[in-house]
Amino acid sequence: MPMSIRHPVFPRLSACLAWTFLASRACIVVAGEMPAFMAVYAEKPPAMDGDDSIWARATSYPLHTLPVDAPNTGEEGGRFRLAWNEEALYVFMELTDFDANSASLEDGEPHYANGDAMELFLYYEPAGYYWEMHATPHGLQTILFYENAEDARGIAERAFSAPMADGGAGSEFSAEPPMRIAVSASVDGVFNNALKRDRGYRIALAVPADELTKRGAAWGPGAAWRILIGRYNYTWDRAEPELSASSPLTSANFHLLDEYVHLVFEKDSQ
Repeated sequence: MPMSIRHPVFPRLSACLAWTFLASRACIVVAGEMPAFMAVYAEKPPAMDGDDSIWARATSYPLHTLPVDAPNTGEEGGRFRLAWNEEALYVFMELTDFDANSASLEDGEPHYANGDAMELFLYYEPAGYYWEMHATPHGLQTILFYENAEDARGIAERAFSAPMADGGAGSEFSAEPPMRIAVSASVDGVFNNALKRDRGYRIALAVPADELTKRGAAWGPGAAWRILIGRYNYTWDRAEPELSASSPLTSANFHLLDEYVHLVFEKDSQ
């Protein structure tokens, strides 16, 4: 969850980056303003391993390495697909990774600081609130809910400026999660062994719609949701993680809500 403040582990993540939008034929345009990601309609929950006719219909979108003046995808790239139905939003990611690793031991930890992790952000624009959801290559999760961007900034400042025992990240991340999601993960290789070269990992998420809508949000075609997917890619030979995101952000900050992409819900074929 990088913010535009200095993190003791990643001191250079707050550097400003030039805006460049990397055009992709995989994106569509909403109202001539902002590219959008399409979630295909799932008549039933898609297979969490990605081998499913529903995922075959879904567009495969790339992650963009940050900073944006780097190549579109790093040596260890990643792609994602989206689906939805009345019960959930489904996300499937395929990530190249030669050293899949994490020191996290349980749900609720700050996984982005412990090793490889992906983050899903879902922003309900009419009300201003949003969720941050972490998942790891070994299937752990952490969920945070923010009333608005100021709420997110306050949590990040407390988490980054104090040790866990003094009310820092530990107190924020160990609180009762605002919801639970389904996470499925598998590593193609040997997890947490830098001496063995991995090929990558897959992560699938199912985010329950009843949790997303219990504060009054709409769900389905026409609902004003925005989305961002972020990735922390650690390896033994880099001092800092490689960051990538579904949008080419103007700075290394996953909380730039105005730069999240619109989520378009494919209509039910019925």
